[in-house]
Amino acid sequence: ASIGIALYPDHGDRSNTLMQYADVAMYQAKNSQSGYAIYDPEQNTHSIRRLRLMNDLRDAVEKNQIAVYYQPLIEASSNQVVSVEALARWQHPELGNISPSEFIPMAEQMGVIRLLTIQMLKQALKDSGNWNQQGYHLKLNINISTYCLQDLSLTEKISSVLHNNGVDAGNVELEITESALMYDLRRAGKILEQLKAIGVKLAIDDFGTGFSSLNYLKKLPVDTLKIDKSFIADMCNNPDDRAIVKTVIELGHNLGYSVVAEGIENRQTFAELKQLNIDTVQGYLFSEALSANDFFSWLCKHKQQPARKTAG
Repeated sequence: ASIGIALYPDHGDRSNTLMQYADVAMYQAKNSQSGYAIYDPEQNTHSIRRLRLMNDLRDAVEKNQIAVYYQPLIEASSNQVVSVEALARWQHPELGNISPSEFIPMAEQMGVIRLLTIQMLKQALKDSGNWNQQGYHLKLNINISTYCLQDLSLTEKISSVLHNNGVDAGNVELEITESALMYDLRRAGKILEQLKAIGVKLAIDDFGTGFSSLNYLKKLPVDTLKIDKSFIADMCNNPDDRAIVKTVIELGHNLGYSVVAEGIENRQTFAELKQLNIDTVQGYLFSEALSANDFFSWLCKHKQQPARKTAG
């Protein structure tokens, strides 16, 4: 539990103002994991925006207004699209595009991340089903939050969605960040074992940014490692980054995993990764995240063609 405190008359003399500021302080306490926090006026500008977004986000999720965008994953050896990652995008009616790095943590704190995840899975399966009918048989990647891995009914929910859409579980890969695993490895491990039992693939996202990587690699039913883009961005100029990337690729292959590199923005990096025997690549060099219609257009244009950066 987290407690937010606002004081009369220091912070206000109206009940609704004090309640609002106490709510602001509560989320400050959650962010700092301090247990409690007293309202800090210096945080007011940011927090008032946050409170508004959280209120609007709940409404957007309940009305299924969070869009699903798609970014392709490319097989390095053939330059062919083999999978697509589903990404949440929120276009606020007044504030414009809200970054996932801002609204996803809000969705987690508000307890709507599970609903949002299932909504995204349903929409992504529907879109991929349409592409499948057009001859594009792509696997689907979708992110799973820390909070979803605390839900013991997650496997049943995902299995039901897959069954209702007639999708083979082996064509879906769930991406879990290292931080999600570190939150409660025992509980997460149990749920991942259940997910693995129904046939879905499992990927560790942002690999290399946590602290227990080697420990859970030997315990969890992992299929794929996704190297965090922070190591990819400067690997051509930074020997340490290149050494880390090379080591992760070799480690993954030795353990029987597929290895994906994220955040590729130029051909030099792509060429270097191919020399290091990377399996799959993803990044702006190939395409930014696109709406379902735009992604299908991109897919038609780039079928059987070498990967190249898209305009816009």
